[in-house]
Amino acid sequence: MASVTELRNEAAQALEAAKRIATDGGEDAAYQAAYATFEVKHKAWKNAEQVQNMEASFALKPNEIPTSEVHRNAQDAIVPVTAEQANAQPREHIEIAKGTYVPYATDKSEGWMKGRAVAVQHPDILARLSPELREVKAQQEDAFTYYFRNGEAAMRKNRPDLLAPLRALNALQEDTDSEGGYLVPTDQRFEVIRNPGARGGTIRPLSTVFNTTRDGGTFPTATSVTWAGIAEEFAHTDSDPAFDSVPFTIRKNGANNRLSMELLQDSAVNIPSLLGTLYGEASGRYEDTQAIEGDGTTEPLGLRVTGTPQGAISDITDVWADPPTALEVVKAYFELPAQWRSNATWHMTSSIMSKIVTIGSAAAGIHFTEIISGGPGLTLLGRPVVLFDGTGWDDAATLSSGEEVGAFGDFSQYYFVDRMGMSVSRDDSVYFATDQIAFKARRRYDSFFALADAFRILKG
Repeated sequence: MASVTELRNEAAQALEAAKRIATDGGEDAAYQAAYATFEVKHKAWKNAEQVQNMEASFALKPNEIPTSEVHRNAQDAIVPVTAEQANAQPREHIEIAKGTYVPYATDKSEGWMKGRAVAVQHPDILARLSPELREVKAQQEDAFTYYFRNGEAAMRKNRPDLLAPLRALNALQEDTDSEGGYLVPTDQRFEVIRNPGARGGTIRPLSTVFNTTRDGGTFPTATSVTWAGIAEEFAHTDSDPAFDSVPFTIRKNGANNRLSMELLQDSAVNIPSLLGTLYGEASGRYEDTQAIEGDGTTEPLGLRVTGTPQGAISDITDVWADPPTALEVVKAYFELPAQWRSNATWHMTSSIMSKIVTIGSAAAGIHFTEIISGGPGLTLLGRPVVLFDGTGWDDAATLSSGEEVGAFGDFSQYYFVDRMGMSVSRDDSVYFATDQIAFKARRRYDSFFALADAFRILKG
C-alpha cells in the first residue's frame, strides 16, 4: 500500500503531466484526461492524509505506553539451573559457560524469530540449540554454501539432498514464487518512464493545413503582372500572369505492433493508451523530418529538395562560418524578400542556435542578453525561433562547408494536406493461433512548400 508521501508525489507528477500538455499546446482531450487523472490521485492523497491524521490522534503518549514487564510472561525468562538439575534432565539443558546451565532453545523460546530458518536466528538462540537443531543448522549452512558457489541448477542435478534445507532459508525463497516469493512482491508503479525522443510536430503549427476527401490534387498558382505608367495615346504592352499548379499526392505512413493476449489482459499499465501516446510522438517526428528532407516522390516534399514546378529553395549567399558572425546572421535575415519577413520563422537545430547566441562572447560579451532572464534564442532579429533536433537538418556540431542547418522563411507557404488523421486499429483475429493482438496506426497526408521564394536555406 502506498504511503501518504508516495500518494502526494503521484498527485504532483500527474499535475505536472497535465501542465506540460497545457503549456505545450496539446489537444484539449489529452489535457482533460491528464487533469482527471490528477484529480483522482489528489483525492487519494487527501484521503490517506486524513486517515493518517486520525491515526495520530489515537497514538498513546509516552507516559501512557505500557512497560515491557506488563506484557512479559515471567515464565519466558531464561533462568539458569543448577548442575544437579541439568544432570537430572541432560536432554533439556546445555552448559553455556563454566558451571552455567540453561534450557535448550526451541521454536517456542522467547526471542525465536517466527518463520525464520534455524541458521539465521539470534546468536543467543544459536548458543542454546539442542543437538537436533544444531544438525538442522549445519544442513542449512551447507545448502547455502553449495548454492552460493554453484547455483540452484547444479544443486538440483548433483545435490538434491540439499534442496529441503535450502527451502527453509527464507532469504533464498524470494526468488521462487512457489517457495514464498509471491509474499514479497516488487513495487510496481503505473507511470511509465519513457524517453519521448526529439520533440516532433514543430513545423505543422507554423504551416497552412488543409483537409481533402481525395487521394491527390493540385493548387493553382499565378505569377504577378507588370504595373506601369501609360502615356497618352500610348499602346501599353500586355502583361499576362503565368498560371501553373502545385500537385499533391496523399501518402500513407504508420507503425505496427503485436502484443500477447496475456500482456494486454494482465498489465497494470494501460498499454493501448501508451501506444497512442507513442504513435503521436513518432508521427510528429516523421512529419518534421519529411518537411525538411522528404524526397517529394515517395515521401512529402522537404525544404531541402527541388520541387516541381516550385523549383529549389535558394541557399543564403553569405554562408555562415563556425561560429557564425552577427553580420552573417543579419545578412541571412535580409536575404529573405521583404514580403515574407513579417511572418517569417527561423527553423534550425539546437546546436547551431547555441553557436548563434554566443556570437562575440570571446571579445565583447554575449550579445543575446535575454538568455540571462529567460530561455535563450526565443527570438532572433525579432522573429521567432523553432528548434528541431531530430533527423533532417545537418546537426552543425562542427559547422562544415555545405552543411544545411536550417531555414528562414514564411512557413504559411508550407502546406499540409490531410486525407485522414491518425487512426489506431486493433485486430484480435489475424494472429489468432499465437494468441497475439495486432495494433496498427495509420496517417495519410502530403506536405510541400508552395513558393520557393518564401524561404532561404541557412548554410555553412
